[in-house]
Amino acid sequence: MRFLSIAAVTFAGLCSASAQDLVAVSWSGQVHVLSTASGALTPLAAGPFGQNALARDDSGALWSTARLANTQFWLTRIDPVAGTVDYVHPSIDLRGLASGGAHSLLGIETVQAGESRLWRIDTLTGVHTLAGRTGMNAIQSLGWQGGALWGWQWVRGLVAIDPATGAATDPFAATADNLLIQWFASHPAHGLIGGTSTMLYHIDTSDGTATAIAPLPAGADLRGAEFTGFALPYGQGCDLGQGRITLGARGSLRPGSLLTLASQQHAPSSLRAVIVGFDREQYGTWSLPLLLDPLFGSHGCHLYTSIDFFQFHLAAGNPPTTLTVPVGLPSGSQVLDLFVQVVDLHQPQLPPGTSNGLMLHIVP
Repeated sequence: MRFLSIAAVTFAGLCSASAQDLVAVSWSGQVHVLSTASGALTPLAAGPFGQNALARDDSGALWSTARLANTQFWLTRIDPVAGTVDYVHPSIDLRGLASGGAHSLLGIETVQAGESRLWRIDTLTGVHTLAGRTGMNAIQSLGWQGGALWGWQWVRGLVAIDPATGAATDPFAATADNLLIQWFASHPAHGLIGGTSTMLYHIDTSDGTATAIAPLPAGADLRGAEFTGFALPYGQGCDLGQGRITLGARGSLRPGSLLTLASQQHAPSSLRAVIVGFDREQYGTWSLPLLLDPLFGSHGCHLYTSIDFFQFHLAAGNPPTTLTVPVGLPSGSQVLDLFVQVVDLHQPQLPPGTSNGLMLHIVP
């Protein structure tokens, strides 16, 4: 197994962060990739019913909630690289989550006919510790911005919350807003953002005002979002008689970390190339995706990324039909997108074959 290191590649000016930049969860159980530019949603994974919040702890783990019954709640962990969701700890009716430092979260609970309460949650043990009462009811969202912890109360609007005691204050009483903001996320370009059932908003923490950014799809019912890394498949591979070639990943998408690419359904005894690109829309004079069938006599095969970096892998035997490649991601604090594809280049009596594309959204 060869190690593919792309850490030494100079990325400045070659690639940039995409508008597909948030992972979001819906009440119905879908995990999406959300575009802050357009509000468009792309399916990423299937989760459980009752997802009502989303946050990343300081270790990089992504957490949400599940509701199995009116009184049965769980804390779940989402893997936005592998596209899986796991039940981890029994929980309570949390309406918002935020990082609590290290392996911990802060969660806001709304008690029926009572005031909202702030909890500290140890994600290693599942222990929930009451930080304190907010003194307000109907606080739904929770998020950090500018070193302060914020919530959204459905009559007062933006409120400040003391992470040590849970006490909530309304610093913008004159700009109270009854928008039903369901969630908060901190974004490097937009600052604090939030969403209702129909619209994405920028929340100004200097005056409490909410300004619309983009509409959200009807019926999406998003309940949480987070600016974090993810691996998003796009397009589809072609079939070389083994089934469609599929490319996925597992591991971390933080800069400097190790990621593993895994592609399946290759033809046996083939020379394979792992392609890394900076652009999924244009390669030279060609628009992407590019149909390769007229060039190579293949069937339903496409090029899904520009070819800016590649490495060959020789697979012997009959099969294997799976390729596994560890990838060293570039270090640094830059948010960037890479696009990856695997190509079978030499197969006896068969034309070349290609996998689907895979977008790697790398976030510190």
